[in-house]
Formats: sequence, structure tokens, C-alpha cells
Amino acid sequence: MVNLSQFKVSPLKGQSFGNLETVSIKEIAFVESCDLRVEPNSPVAKKVEKVLALNLPQLVGGSAKGKVTALTLGPDWWLLVDANASLVEEIRQSTMGEFISLVDVSAQRTCLEVSGEFAKTVLQHAWEQDLDEVAFGINACSQGLMARCPTIIHRTDEKTYRLYVRSSFAEHLYKFLVDAATEYVK
Repeated sequence: MVNLSQFKVSPLKGQSFGNLETVSIKEIAFVESCDLRVEPNSPVAKKVEKVLALNLPQLVGGSAKGKVTALTLGPDWWLLVDANASLVEEIRQSTMGEFISLVDVSAQRTCLEVSGEFAKTVLQHAWEQDLDEVAFGINACSQGLMARCPTIIHRTDEKTYRLYVRSSFAEHLYKFLVDAATEYVK
């Protein structure tokens, strides 16, 4: 079989802007991810949790970290970030014949990491939801529109956010964020 990975091209070709002190925007290309649909707390969900070494978070907007990071996008829907092919195969083998959906969506999105002292301020130029610590704490995630681009946002620590945006919208969102961040970069 021919290895086609040598032909992969990231939507932003690894662009970055800014600095870690004020605000940094960088692409993290080729993040492996899968959409998981399974009935919460079911026997098959327990099998998946065992493979992932985590409990799937039940609250929409929550996340958990084990072998992957599981972002809860809906009552029975998770985005598994950093789900490599061997882990996906292990899930498939352990849930053979069960009612589950596991779809590799790695090529669908790219990841933009926005970090630094003014990260939240820059994101508030484009995000329609409240990013205040009380409403959107560390490990929170949400889906919405950012600069008219369908985006999943995940707060990974106090000053770092990861944005999962469809590849076709990546350049538009990146340029919007760079424009919003320009005044904060020293």
C-alpha cells in the first residue's frame, strides 16, 4: 500500500503570529481526532472508557483527559482529540458488533492554539459566548461561530485555548484573529 501521508498539506502551512508573553496564535496541524457517538453509561460506553483510560464526561461542554482528550459536544457525542490509529482500532476491536459510531475526522479540521496574557481578549472579538472564568473555566469546551466560522473551542489552561476549525475556514479565522491580536503584540 502507498503511504499517502507524505502528501498532506495543512490548511495554514504551520503559520504562527505573536509571542507567548502577550498573545500567540499558531496552527497545530494534523491533530488526530475522532467523533464518537455512543449511549452514555451503557455497557459499550464502559468498554470505550476502559480503552481510553478515562470516564467520558457527561456534562455537555466538559472534557476529560486519559489516553486522549474527550470533549463533550452533545449528550451522546464526543470529540476524541489525539486519537491515533492504533487506539481507534483498539476501540473498534473491543466494541465489535455493538451500537457505536466512531469516525476519523482528522482531515476535517485543523487546530489553532491561542495563548498568552491577551488570548481571551483577542478571542472575545470573535466568539459569541462568554469566556469569563466563571462561565468558561479550564477544561471547558463549546461549539459555536467564531468570525462566522463553525468552531469548537477548548480552554486547556488559564491562558491557552485550542480552536478546532474546519480546514476550509482556517485561513479566514486565522487572519481575523491576527488582525484582532495585532494591537496586543509588542
